[in-house]
Amino acid sequence: KQAQRCYRVGLTLDRDGTDFHLIISCTFYFWGIVNTKEVLVVRENASGVKWFCSYLSNRSTTVQIGERSSSRLPLPWGVLQGSVLGPLFSIYLLPLGKILNRHSLNYHIYADDCQIYVALKNGNVDSRLVACLADVKGWLAANSHRLNDLKTESTVFDTRNPSCSHSAFDSLNPKQCVISLGVKMDANLSMTPQINSVVRCCFYQLRRLSRLRLILKRKHLESVIHVFITSRLDYFNALLELLSLL
Repeated sequence: KQAQRCYRVGLTLDRDGTDFHLIISCTFYFWGIVNTKEVLVVRENASGVKWFCSYLSNRSTTVQIGERSSSRLPLPWGVLQGSVLGPLFSIYLLPLGKILNRHSLNYHIYADDCQIYVALKNGNVDSRLVACLADVKGWLAANSHRLNDLKTESTVFDTRNPSCSHSAFDSLNPKQCVISLGVKMDANLSMTPQINSVVRCCFYQLRRLSRLRLILKRKHLESVIHVFITSRLDYFNALLELLSLL
């Protein structure tokens, strides 16, 4: 996902030199409002619908404090956060994708992470972006959501003029560095903040792993090291390789 996203950004930079990237953060009340109807809207005959519905029907809830429990009440709404019903979140956001497509904007939705990016002409704010954000806010409000302005961030990837000020985006909480799926991406795509973060984290984890040498057998220690390399060092290596080609 991240490599594909950066590839599209790279094409824009190669062609126009500037790309606007907006990371939307919403206060989602999704986990408290989803019910069976939300799933059936997608496709009534989908093979997985009945399986999903079995988790959403005939449920009850209770509150326990210490050794005391309240009486059980019917629970027609909501799913547990982090449950097997997590894919429902993407299903629920399908209308949001239609809004973005209507405005011809590039976007990625990954779980609760929504990102919009658009090529800029001479550093000016694209009117489509302004209209799209208004429609997104309207849809969120109509569906018991709220745009979290404090956590919504934006950045302008400008490899030709990295020190250029883009004051037109001041209302969109502009940042020199934004975090996208755990990766720190700076405005000129040098990836220095991300590399520094990985190095710092790896040294910390290596110090912790060194303490395991005396208590783990070699084959078990090798397994731990492989997990460390895969999760820390190999994470988004494809992205770094791609950026080196820009």
